[in-house]
Amino acid sequence: MKTLPTLLARLILPLPLLLAQPLPLHAEIIVIVSVKNPVRTLSNEQAVDLFLGKNNDFPNGNKAVPLDQSEGAGIRDSFYRKTTGKGPAQMNAHWARMLFTGRAQPPSPWAIAKR
Repeated sequence: MKTLPTLLARLILPLPLLLAQPLPLHAEIIVIVSVKNPVRTLSNEQAVDLFLGKNNDFPNGNKAVPLDQSEGAGIRDSFYRKTTGKGPAQMNAHWARMLFTGRAQPPSPWAIAKR
């Protein structure tokens, strides 16, 4: 018959191995608006359209002024990959087309806007 310490060792020893396994991380993307803005929710499509320059207004008709993270910031690249499926080079191409045709300006970097 096995002793209690032997049984406990068999149960406890695998625990660090389980804890060492990488756990899947799920991060949500949150778009923050002014507390003065009556719009409380945006669909994913509405938020993406604001950040891609396809729409300049909130659903209630108020003007939207999107502010973006600095170019090259990992969180910025992650946002565009998750929401549009486009990487940094593809986003640069998108904004080059939008600027060339005069349809839209890219969002201002937040670091500049907060000054």
